Amino acid sequence: MLSNLLTALLLTIVIEVFFALIFGFRDKYAILSVVFINFITNLLLNYLLLAGGYFFDIYLNFTSFLLLEILIILFEWAALFFVLRRSPRKLFALSVVMNFCSASIGFVIMRIISYFPNF
Repeated sequence: MLSNLLTALLLTIVIEVFFALIFGFRDKYAILSVVFINFITNLLLNYLLLAGGYFFDIYLNFTSFLLLEILIILFEWAALFFVLRRSPRKLFALSVVMNFCSASIGFVIMRIISYFPNF
């Protein structure tokens, strides 16, 4: 399970840094900020998903996933604005695109893995 969490974290960081670069954030401070913020939010998201299932018998469905992603988008947007002090609109768009793409790609990969559990 730990390897799955680390894989999800690494994949998320790679995807989201890629989109940060596309949005023109190329300086080391901006990239490290994206990495650090995503490190926090990805671990927090996965902890909430695990704790929800373990402690509260709450499991992931589309509605809870969507709600958590919206909260992550808002948190990352605020954190990026606090750290980078750039255009709030551009940072909001970046947060939406990064999270939509990483969540979509992660969802597709998880679906593929579920079809091939011994892969």
